[in-house]
Amino acid sequence: MPTVTPFVLSSALEFGIQSNSGTFIQKISNKASVETAELLNGSGEVGRAWPFKNMSKGTVKGHDTTAVVPGVGDSGVGSNSGLTIINDLTNEEENTTPTGWEYSYTVYPAGAAS
Repeated sequence: MPTVTPFVLSSALEFGIQSNSGTFIQKISNKASVETAELLNGSGEVGRAWPFKNMSKGTVKGHDTTAVVPGVGDSGVGSNSGLTIINDLTNEEENTTPTGWEYSYTVYPAGAAS
């Protein structure tokens, strides 16, 4: 009789929030970006390029309470190397939905608080 290998989900197919725990997180969105400076060569093509302004921006949405406040802080999501700024915080109340909140953040990996 042949051996049957059980089906295993890859980590890319995990369900639920994986990058945060401790409070009820409904949704996390993160976008990493880098800007570039380009120098054209004699034929008008990009001959050299330099990456700069490396950062990631995101939003976190959830329910219950959160200790996050606008300013320099911890986004509560993933690695927080460098400087993290909490840009804004919105609290929501509605008759038919649990009290919730949403905040946005920017992480500057090479940044330092002044």
